[in-house]
Amino acid sequence: MIFDKGVGDLFVSRIAGNVVSEDVLGSMEYACEHSGSKVVIVLGHESCGAVHSACEHVQAGNMTQMLQKIQPAIDSCLNLECDHHSSEFENAVVFKNVNIMVDRVRTESEILSHLESEGKIKIVGAVFNLHSGQVEFI
Repeated sequence: MIFDKGVGDLFVSRIAGNVVSEDVLGSMEYACEHSGSKVVIVLGHESCGAVHSACEHVQAGNMTQMLQKIQPAIDSCLNLECDHHSSEFENAVVFKNVNIMVDRVRTESEILSHLESEGKIKIVGAVFNLHSGQVEFI
């Protein structure tokens, strides 16, 4: 349980690597435009398996295209002075990926962007720490 909410209190759309797709955007638009949701949270988490797989350039079936959506976050972290196969690097990619996906929500959904500009919703990014249970908003 995150955010002290029960079943039915949140409109949740889950996807590995918290990547943006047309279906995810459609779900977010439905939640905000028709179901009254007021906050869109792109929520990543530390030690994300999808980010790890993307960093390792895994290619397998439909995962290949999904994991490629994480590549811009990987590319933007390549200048970090750490082992690119380390958890430190992968967790940096998690944070960057959340930021990139928040930007994509705003640029790829006219509905959500408009609702946010009118002050009717907020679009934010956050990362869940699996060890502490804390959510860090970014």
